[in-house]
Amino acid sequence: DSSDDDLKALADKLASKNLCAGSLVAPVWAGTGGGSAMGSEPERAAFLTQVRKACRIGRKLRDLKIRQYGVIRIDSASSVEEWAKDPEENTRRIAQTFREACGIAEDHGERLAAEGEICWGGMHSWRRNVQLLEMVGRPQTLGFQADMAHVMLFTMGYNAPEDRLLPEGFDWSRTDQLAEAYRKVAGALRPWTIDLHIAQNDGTVKGAGSHDKTG
Repeated sequence: DSSDDDLKALADKLASKNLCAGSLVAPVWAGTGGGSAMGSEPERAAFLTQVRKACRIGRKLRDLKIRQYGVIRIDSASSVEEWAKDPEENTRRIAQTFREACGIAEDHGERLAAEGEICWGGMHSWRRNVQLLEMVGRPQTLGFQADMAHVMLFTMGYNAPEDRLLPEGFDWSRTDQLAEAYRKVAGALRPWTIDLHIAQNDGTVKGAGSHDKTG
């Protein structure tokens, strides 16, 4: 909801510190004014409103010459537990919402990147991420943000044991097995990857609220 003056002040402050703006995060979650991408029509509308706001800010920061690159990051803003009640229908609804979000992004000259994280329904495994991106079918506008900490958890099958690539009780000294699993995940998601988030975790999972079971 920032005004143009607010954004100009932000751009000036970044410039004064020899910084720039890059990728932005659309606050699509219910607690920040958004709603579930697979939810009711009001929830989906709230999700899209937040995407529109983020795209407006992104475009304004480009106009102010402080942002020369970057995407708008989104996720499904839906829990794995709710998604699992009807996986195919819920994935269809998320894809529909993401397609509408693509239209908003295109109107603003932006691209969207879906962050794969095990706490977001429909995006909680490497295979489900690929399925969702293919269903949306807008590779020129929607790609994948590879958060390296969360991508590692895909190999361990948290929230998606059917898609795990490493055995339970994995011996972390077997870096050859980890590398092989990582290569499979990276190979599946590489064609969609347009943004990268460098982060670390030690293979443990914790969290609270909407970020339950995350790295």
